[in-house]
Parts: sequence; structure tokens; C-alpha cells
Amino acid sequence: MMAFGVIQAAADLGLQVARDLSVTGFDNVPLASEVVPPLTTVAQPMVEMGEASVDLLAQFLDGDMPASLHRVFDTKLIVRQSTGPAPHERAEGSGWRNSHLRQRVWSRPSNSERMIAVAPQTWCPSNR
Repeated sequence: MMAFGVIQAAADLGLQVARDLSVTGFDNVPLASEVVPPLTTVAQPMVEMGEASVDLLAQFLDGDMPASLHRVFDTKLIVRQSTGPAPHERAEGSGWRNSHLRQRVWSRPSNSERMIAVAPQTWCPSNR
């Protein structure tokens, strides 16, 4: 749900998601494909995770100690339109825009808006 807030904050700042910054969510909630732009997200096998949790709980309730409490589940990256190439990969000399964005964003009070400044700064080593 945080990713939806970042997309809204970007729009409020006049930034275009996937052009000015990439946003990725987690859990592939149904709204992820409905938001504009559709959100790139990581899907987890929720049913399989739920079944494993119930099995583990049943073992505990039966007085059994499971062989392992650690379980690894496969995830899947679902790429949609909220991600794009890093600014320094798109065009040479884009550092001025990132510097300008950082100044605009840092003057705002909201933490979600401040997070937006991190991505361009990280993506463009020339700005460090």
C-alpha cells in the first residue's frame, strides 16, 4: 500500500512514474494492476504460505517439534508500467534534472515525498 502513496506523491510533485522514478510494490494486491500506472510488484504464494502456517501450527498443537521453522517460498516479479530505466541510462547529462528534483522534494515536509529524492540520487552516480 505504501507504493500507492509514492505514486500519488510523485503525481502531486509533477513527476512521472517510470520516467522520473520507478516504484515497485510487494504482495501483488488486486489494486496493483488497476492503479495508474499499473504497479510492478513481487507476488508471493499466499495460499501455499497459509497452508504451511496451518501445518506448522497443527504440529505445535499436537506437541510435535517441526524439523525446521524456516521455509523458503518462491516469489515472482510481475513487471508492469511503474518501472523504467534509471535516468543515467536514458540520457547523458540528465543530472541537472535530478539535482533540481532533489531540491524541490527536500523542501517538502512529508516522508513519502522525501523518499522520491533518494532514487534519482542513487541512480545517478554523477550527483553524489
